[in-house]
Amino acid sequence: ECDLKALFEQRMCELRTTTPAFEGTFGHRFPSARAVEAGELVVLDVGVLVDGYEGGLARTVVCGQGRSESMASPADGLFDALLAAARPDATADDLWAVWDATGIARPTEPVVVGVGLGVEPPIFGDVGALAAGTTISIRAEAGGWVRRETVLVTESGAEVLG
Repeated sequence: ECDLKALFEQRMCELRTTTPAFEGTFGHRFPSARAVEAGELVVLDVGVLVDGYEGGLARTVVCGQGRSESMASPADGLFDALLAAARPDATADDLWAVWDATGIARPTEPVVVGVGLGVEPPIFGDVGALAAGTTISIRAEAGGWVRRETVLVTESGAEVLG
């Protein structure tokens, strides 16, 4: 896990940013010297700050296999449903209804948070609605798989950034 974190930090530096947005996940929330086992699901959840603005993503890979874009995870369908629901005037209740309709248990971490200059409103569950022009992070987790993307809410829906 520590080696994965080191590779992330090296790549950050190569891309000319040196500030993580938060303590990333490299298998576990707090990476240790534990060796990752072949076949193990490994959650990689990272973010960086560039010129003060946050960007991030999360993916789950199978140790020894990686993850190709053609490999679907249980979190992908949930993410797609949340992305489709992230429209102007959508509320936390609207997004929870989409989540609950899948039958997947609710997560322990926030599913939608505003991002930009760090974590900003809306925080999933706050009163209020999404507005066009808002940048948010959507996190879907199901069956040990995680997918998180930075998303722009537009007048016509939501668009995954970068």
